Amino acid sequence: MNNLIMSPQYKDISSLKQIWKEAFSDNDEFINSFFENCFSTTSCLAYYVNNRPVSMLFMLECDVFYNGIINKAMYIYAVATLKQFRSNGFMRSLEQNASTIATDKNKDLMILIPQSSELFKMYSKLGYTTAFFNAYKSYKRPKLDGLSPLYDVKKLSELDFFSKRTCFLNDLNFYASLDKKYNDFICKSNAMYDINAYSVNDEYVLGFKNNNQFEVIESSIKYENIDKILPSLFLKFDVEKISFKNIINKNTDLKPYGMAKLLNNAVKLNTFTDSKPPCYMNLMLD
Repeated sequence: MNNLIMSPQYKDISSLKQIWKEAFSDNDEFINSFFENCFSTTSCLAYYVNNRPVSMLFMLECDVFYNGIINKAMYIYAVATLKQFRSNGFMRSLEQNASTIATDKNKDLMILIPQSSELFKMYSKLGYTTAFFNAYKSYKRPKLDGLSPLYDVKKLSELDFFSKRTCFLNDLNFYASLDKKYNDFICKSNAMYDINAYSVNDEYVLGFKNNNQFEVIESSIKYENIDKILPSLFLKFDVEKISFKNIINKNTDLKPYGMAKLLNNAVKLNTFTDSKPPCYMNLMLD
């Protein structure tokens, strides 16, 4: 076999989409939008066998803010290998090449979101440490008969959403956020899955209705304020359950969520992976 690692060209996109479709459950609209808005010859690495890409990963620009410092990071996304070529170490080789690229670009760290406990174990062998934690919590509908909403819940425009999101992130001690150049793709992806942002009591929630449940995938509502805001959300969405994917300032029941590999500035981030602080890491592509 003729094996080679390199940055794919635009002519290789159809082969990369084939890898994506085999590995993930995303529909064609989502996949096409990602390649139209996020693909470049420098954002992807692929492992080629006989001149055909069979394994890939994407390297997306993002910032990780911690203790008053903005750290430049590379978010490793959509790591996948065709089934017939798995267990050959291709992904490990791609990750090592990505680490070299990130170091050469003076990135402070690389981050990723494993989708299973086995992947957490695998990435730990590649130098990653569990550094991001979140708290997922669901609330059942309370008795609301005759109750009027305490707060208005209004749909936000894209501009207003990103404005509120920026203000929210600026108040946090620890968060990760994709570069603004991916905003168009994020908005298109949200629209595909009917994900919308809403304002409530000067805060916001980003989520979607799934049968008789509203799933909040991003929110600026602090844990101590949820109880007083929940009735207004239940009345607005008329569901039996509301679930929050990541709750801010909830210090208990934190579960491993993301991993980091420290690069050039590991010394200044020496507490980054040790303190396990409640954090916000929702890149909206996970």
